[in-house]
Amino acid sequence: MMNHKLYDVLFGVNNLPDELKDVKKREALMEIIDENLLLSRRHKNELLLTPGNVSDQIFFLESGAARGFLYDDMGDEKLLYMWDEHQVICDCSSYFFAKPSNMFIQLTQDSTLLSLTRSNIAQITEKYPYVEIAINVILLNDIEYNRTRVIDFMTLTPAARYQKLLQIMPKADQKFSQRDIASYTGTTRQTIYRSKKA
Repeated sequence: MMNHKLYDVLFGVNNLPDELKDVKKREALMEIIDENLLLSRRHKNELLLTPGNVSDQIFFLESGAARGFLYDDMGDEKLLYMWDEHQVICDCSSYFFAKPSNMFIQLTQDSTLLSLTRSNIAQITEKYPYVEIAINVILLNDIEYNRTRVIDFMTLTPAARYQKLLQIMPKADQKFSQRDIASYTGTTRQTIYRSKKA
């Protein structure tokens, strides 16, 4: 049985189903997940998803970093997501509603990924229905992530948004370009530069 950080995340969800508190059931589940997990090593700048395609995989970032972005009407890049290691990568809207995505998901570093396809997940949840609770947590986390970002844009200054990002993701400056960070925090590279010097 593989020892992935994925299991720390999966079994660390709030309101864990009683079945997943049972060691034998947990081990049986881990065994079937291991049988279906695809481990891949991908290169910096590789795209995991492009607009117009339906997201049919959920990725777990063992190491590396990724970003989710789209282009506005002026052709400017707008960063929606920054993913660090030990986080789940997915366009949840596309995945859960089986509709074409409107964003790119791109690696910003050489990365090691674990992934499960929609059909793999269906097989697992057919055998272990309570796993669906953990899958739903992914969607709920995405909702909370976006809600928090909206509130931050309404209540924090650009410099404060940058400082908050560094609290959540201390190595953001090493994993993402200043342009990415400026786009994500809704500020300019000059503001980020001044914040670093302050």
